[in-house]
Amino acid sequence: MEIDSIELFRSGGKRGATIARKHYAEVVQLILARIATTDDGAVPLSDLIEHAQHKLLFGGDIPWYLINVKQDLEERGILKTHWDHLRMPYIRLGGHYKKNMAQWKRVTQIEFPPASTS
Repeated sequence: MEIDSIELFRSGGKRGATIARKHYAEVVQLILARIATTDDGAVPLSDLIEHAQHKLLFGGDIPWYLINVKQDLEERGILKTHWDHLRMPYIRLGGHYKKNMAQWKRVTQIEFPPASTS
């Protein structure tokens, strides 16, 4: 049986890993849902990784999946990483989230409920 997959974007125009579309969708949903639950729209990367390890039930290296999908979403302009004064990375929606999300949905053919952008 052939698995439906998606090739991830990487910085610098490099080819990224190819992962199962189902796993990609689960990770994206987890990231967007977690950001939506925060008051300021930002979640520490370390908290996101810990949350993913408890919520994502497919096998494999969950932090690897999370980091690679996060990088893919950054390259697509959907997410942005910011660092606080202690250089702790925080993940938030990118500045052009709505425009880029529409384009991303066409490319990936994955539908998600809208994330909070406030």
